[in-house]
Amino acid sequence: MNAYRFPAALAALTLALPLCSQTSLGRLNGQIADASTAVVNGAAVEVRSTTTGLLRTTASDATGTYRVEALEPGAYDVSVKMAGFTTFVKRNVPVQAGTASRLDVVLEVGAAATVVEVTAGSEVLLQAESVTRGGSISALQAQEFAIAGRNAVAFALTLPGVSSNRFGFGIGTFSVNGSRGRSNNFMVDGSDNNDTGIAGQAMQLRNPDAVAEVAVQTSNFDAEFGRAGGATVNTVTKMGSNNLHGSLFHLFDSTYDDATTNTTSLNPAVIRRGRPLPGTENWFGGTVGGPVKKNKTFFFAGYHQQRQASTSATSFGAPSAAGWSALDALFPNGRNERYDLFKKSLNGLTATSQFFPMIMGDGRPNVEFGTAGASFPLSLTDKQLIVRGDHSFSEKDTLMLRFIDQRQVNGPAQLNLPNFITTQQILNKNAQINETHIFSPFVTNELRVSYARIIFDFPLDAPADFAKSIPTYTLGGGAPNLGVGTVFPQGRLANNYTLQDTVSWIKGRHTIRTGVDLVNQRAKDLAPARERGELAYATTAGYSIFANFIDDFGGTNGAASKTFGSPANYPRVFRQAHFFQDRWRATTNLTLTLGVRYDYFGVPMNALPYAVFSGLFNVNPQMLDGPYRQPSKVKADKNNWSPTLGIAWSPSFKDGFLGTIFGDKKSAIRTGYQIGYDTFFNNILSNAATSVPNHACPN
Repeated sequence: MNAYRFPAALAALTLALPLCSQTSLGRLNGQIADASTAVVNGAAVEVRSTTTGLLRTTASDATGTYRVEALEPGAYDVSVKMAGFTTFVKRNVPVQAGTASRLDVVLEVGAAATVVEVTAGSEVLLQAESVTRGGSISALQAQEFAIAGRNAVAFALTLPGVSSNRFGFGIGTFSVNGSRGRSNNFMVDGSDNNDTGIAGQAMQLRNPDAVAEVAVQTSNFDAEFGRAGGATVNTVTKMGSNNLHGSLFHLFDSTYDDATTNTTSLNPAVIRRGRPLPGTENWFGGTVGGPVKKNKTFFFAGYHQQRQASTSATSFGAPSAAGWSALDALFPNGRNERYDLFKKSLNGLTATSQFFPMIMGDGRPNVEFGTAGASFPLSLTDKQLIVRGDHSFSEKDTLMLRFIDQRQVNGPAQLNLPNFITTQQILNKNAQINETHIFSPFVTNELRVSYARIIFDFPLDAPADFAKSIPTYTLGGGAPNLGVGTVFPQGRLANNYTLQDTVSWIKGRHTIRTGVDLVNQRAKDLAPARERGELAYATTAGYSIFANFIDDFGGTNGAASKTFGSPANYPRVFRQAHFFQDRWRATTNLTLTLGVRYDYFGVPMNALPYAVFSGLFNVNPQMLDGPYRQPSKVKADKNNWSPTLGIAWSPSFKDGFLGTIFGDKKSAIRTGYQIGYDTFFNNILSNAATSVPNHACPN
């Protein structure tokens, strides 16, 4: 695990920047005063969702401050009532996931029956309390902006400090502030969505119409959001509303207008067509949502499917037509098992360009080889279903249930001779229950329970039956390798059971949040291993690699390799985090944040209970005892304490030069300090492989 330290930043001026965190709920707060700026105590505040009609109420305290916690992202109508004052109403106030939006209210003297109504425009409420840096991708942006892969999380690349993870490990991840792609924490509706086998997103939601928001933190997280030295990213799913609504989409692409590449242009079929081989790609799906019972129970469902069916081309070294004839004459059917395997593996693949002689040696004539264009299917089927239900038992108790299922089959997993192509399969499920309870206007509890099943499988499913049993023959020198790659089969499976609970307590000017985040993981990793073995051939004087393969002679540097034992291991780990944070509004425009987080990621599991090799010189010669008899252990890392400090200041200058620059609470200046810790990954293990010289492999 690496600790990433974020030094106290220079005070940076940020104007109306939405800052997001990883709870899927938002917050609304502000101060209520009269025209003389005197605070108003006891004003009744109502906050009602414009889509679901769900109502939340609170009152201003002795400092005139009001806060409403645990609001679903969306637009809200806010009304404030107080005896002796007109009723204030502002409609369509935006609330984003994890955002502490601020709305200050000035009441006018008058009858309460008189309503002063303000309609919110497209402005974004200033985030004047949090020091978190980041951004939010809205539902409109996810739906309307074109993006490759249709995964709204990729919009994070538009934020400052975020760049591509082009040469790093991970699925759908990126580099933030120079950190590794492995340093990010991905969530769906606040629950874990990390591929802890490699890195990145376990499940990519590719239906933008089902996404309500993507909240991204790039630095200075609140204490409740850790497990990352890079960014925390939360994809929030849509919920139903009081109005029945839905969407349909269909995207179509064809290779008809694509250009040929230097590789595909060698394929005879491409040459005849004058364009790439035929292929189509379809994306289609939709969403539907609405009420089961108005203002109380809602449903939402979304479906997406991507289907790609095309043919691509590449090139391999192979005999020409004349070369095949010469080889058939040298090695009639059944006379040489290596040649019979070679011929069956290539299945008629014949070179048509870039010819060269393959030296056979031993007085045999050279055989003509060259470059052969080969076609292979490109196929992809990706199906995703999301179902969500929301129910309000009362104003104080709401429940959310959500289920996502993803099934993807993608081929080829590795480019090889057509007989040896295999697929990649992704089978993911994610189920979650959220319960939000309002004990009082000052105490709120958010409970999340989730289960995620993550499967990334690379099976040994080549179309040729014999491919499943033969070793890998590594040739080269103009001849193609035979057999499925030594890294297959492999894969990883994880069952993650997550419990998260956060209590929010408002006490005067203090907003205290404390809670736990527990993940119990049961996994299986099938590591890459030479289970079927690998035979690597080399040249010798007067003989090509291919000739040595035919003669079953390893050559000067040939080798035979095979992995013994089972490549499967079963990581089991219990990750836990505990946090406490106090956000203190010291003055009307100055907020201080002080928090601490503790992470314990468990102990990495050793695939082998005892070390394979522990040295020859650390064995007691008398007792014949030593490390080789001692269980493999890793020292537990139990000191991952993460302080969080922050200062947020919203200057109040009504006139003069400073008033022109900063305005009256129209800007925010933030600075902060935080330590973050990365968790470890399950694929940190070593495989023991035995290699022997192959100078004289037996016939």
